[in-house]
Amino acid sequence: MTNGKNTKRALLASALSLALCCAMLLGTTFAWFTDSVTSTGNQIAAGDLKIDLVHVGGGADGRDVSLKKTPQHKIFDYGLWEPGYTVMETLRVVNAGSLALQFRLDAAAVGAAAGPKGEKLADVIDVYVYEGDGIPPTDSFADMTVANGWRNAGTLSGLMADGDGIAHGVLLPEEAEPANGEPVGSVQMTMALHMRETAGNAYQGLSLGDLNFQLHATQYTYEKDGFGSQYDEKAFAAVSSADAFMQAAENSAVIQLTDNIELPEDVYFPKDTVLHMNGKTLTVDGALKAAVGTSLTVQGNGTINGVLYADSKFGKGGTLVIDAGEDFSVYSSSDNGWAVYGGAGSSIVINGGTYSTSEKKGTSGTIHTIGASLAVNGAVVDVGPGSVMNAYGIYSNARENTLTNVTVNGKYSKAVYLNNAYGKTVIRGGTFITNKAVDDSTPEDPMPVNPTIYYQGALDISDAAITRIGTGILYDKTWPKPTEVENLTIDNCTFTVVGENNSFKDIDFDKN
Repeated sequence: MTNGKNTKRALLASALSLALCCAMLLGTTFAWFTDSVTSTGNQIAAGDLKIDLVHVGGGADGRDVSLKKTPQHKIFDYGLWEPGYTVMETLRVVNAGSLALQFRLDAAAVGAAAGPKGEKLADVIDVYVYEGDGIPPTDSFADMTVANGWRNAGTLSGLMADGDGIAHGVLLPEEAEPANGEPVGSVQMTMALHMRETAGNAYQGLSLGDLNFQLHATQYTYEKDGFGSQYDEKAFAAVSSADAFMQAAENSAVIQLTDNIELPEDVYFPKDTVLHMNGKTLTVDGALKAAVGTSLTVQGNGTINGVLYADSKFGKGGTLVIDAGEDFSVYSSSDNGWAVYGGAGSSIVINGGTYSTSEKKGTSGTIHTIGASLAVNGAVVDVGPGSVMNAYGIYSNARENTLTNVTVNGKYSKAVYLNNAYGKTVIRGGTFITNKAVDDSTPEDPMPVNPTIYYQGALDISDAAITRIGTGILYDKTWPKPTEVENLTIDNCTFTVVGENNSFKDIDFDKN
């Protein structure tokens, strides 16, 4: 590795996407800090909680790049790891508001390739950290020593699973008076990823996949009101019981599980909330619901037995974001047949995880939305009951859909059902399977044989693997009925046909 201009720049991710991840830089503002009031000449200004992550020297001509302003900026775009290889990047966390905050930087791998015995590339990549301003003079990995200010923070996989995140701390606003040694305005750190020289051939060709970052901020008990500095102390809650969880759902912006919890009923989150699973199991007899106009972000490793739900009212909805770790799953036994649901006007963003259901509920998707938008990246979706024929892996009535590297096992049912005549869907990569049918199905009577992907509106699909027992991609519209396939852009897709004498087509339109 070399320093400065000829260092391959990287930190732990391929891209930080602010829009698709519903603000990976998540600044939570509480209700009592959302407006300003003027009274008898005295202006009472609302406190402002804002945070930014800056890629130091990551832009053209070595300029700094704000990830909040430029969410599409790629920090790391290198995939040919080999023993001894090192990459280094510098990041700055900035408190751009007027309130003290606590921050935590998390990373979650999506789509990482594992070896035949479960080998993971992240297990043999060590993370080294240099804290402080300036980019340290580093000519090679040998310079990353304690004497030079570096510390070994552990393996990448260990840090991704750590409840404290990759980095965390307190950051006072720019104009604050320093207190208790806490930094003011911004903190900077340089991180280096080093693949161990001892990594054997079992790690050859493995990939880190897409590493998604989330920078979370919540208020810190620093500002004082008439009752002292503890008025915002409920912003963070570590919970280990149902009662504590229910209370935190009402009052806290960040909730971290410290034990497995069983909840007896639906839980509503009335304000923006981050739920960190921390490797635990959360069982709910119902759903975890993001209220209208709020966001619920679920992150990390763990299991949810129940439904994740973005609520709606009068055409307006909540936002649900899932930033899954490598070992995250949602398993639902809901009578409705959903594992993830979005109401009218809602937005859903899913990064990673496995989703399945147990009930034989027809006309329902394991991921099911009638909302405004759906984005799914790197997830595995399974129609749980093997015998149900009229369910869906992913059902969407949204106007905007994006599916990237998604695996959907529809079995007898449609893998993907896109049911908006005005909708636009982009599919990049992924595997979509509908491979079972009743024995007496024939091409002349195709109703019992489901297509793998059914769409209305417009579909742009590339690099996807489609397994079909009926039609691979079926176009339909309500009126007038189609006479040909319309609004389809397709490139580099493969079709695997199941069954002998299969007369269905790879691509067709609905003639019924």
